[in-house]
Amino acid sequence: MIWKVHRRLTWLTRVVLLLVVLYGLHACNEKIYKGNIKKTSAAREALTPTDTFIRNQLKGIDFTAQGNEPATWKLSLDFERNFIFKPSDSRTLITSASVADTQTGKIIYATQTDDGPMKIIVYSEQCSSMANEPVSVRTEVYLNNKQYRGCGKYLYDFLLNDIWELQQKDDKEIPKADYKKQLPRIEFDLVQHKMMGYDGCNNIQAAITINGNHINFSSINGVGNNCATSTIFAGKISNRTIDYTIKDDLLTLYLIDDSKLIFKKVQ
Repeated sequence: MIWKVHRRLTWLTRVVLLLVVLYGLHACNEKIYKGNIKKTSAAREALTPTDTFIRNQLKGIDFTAQGNEPATWKLSLDFERNFIFKPSDSRTLITSASVADTQTGKIIYATQTDDGPMKIIVYSEQCSSMANEPVSVRTEVYLNNKQYRGCGKYLYDFLLNDIWELQQKDDKEIPKADYKKQLPRIEFDLVQHKMMGYDGCNNIQAAITINGNHINFSSINGVGNNCATSTIFAGKISNRTIDYTIKDDLLTLYLIDDSKLIFKKVQ
């Protein structure tokens, strides 16, 4: 009799253990991305921009730089309109914006001014920077065989540093029935320079670089199942530079195929 009871307990123990293992596997497979809103809010507070940053951003400026060698100078770049260079040892120069020439470790802008050709080089090498400002990078301006040296920074919308849930593709609402667990979402961490999210099937992540109103995404890495829905992000923004706008708590990504993705900020 005791042997029978022991055998039943052993069998029940095995069943319970099996159920626990199966539940754990199910939970791992069904795990979806949930952004840490509290952590994101703290990071957003740490990124509060200065008044000068906000004023420049409202003017449409995408990059600013300044230095003291060989004389005091300031530079502002609006990638859609014009470049303005203000050296203290010469007159202010305003020229049309030029297309970036991206090379290893640097970006070059070459343009023509009333005083001759001007070349601006923005290196990936960092300069010192304020804690609540974007990272500064070494910047040089060449004009009439004179080299101006200093530091610059790309301006961007600090509101990007948040969690965003996909609402529309082009002008069509995302069918929620296609995403039973959770709608696709992305989170931008501007402190760590990375994007995390959920594409409707996989947890995803990528490194990002923000240059004005452009987001440069590295290759997107996914963790989970290989579903067709994963292409909604990976096929559109992986290894690409995407334009973005933020208005009324809506983030719009303008994709290379002239389509767009519209996200709503997660409250």
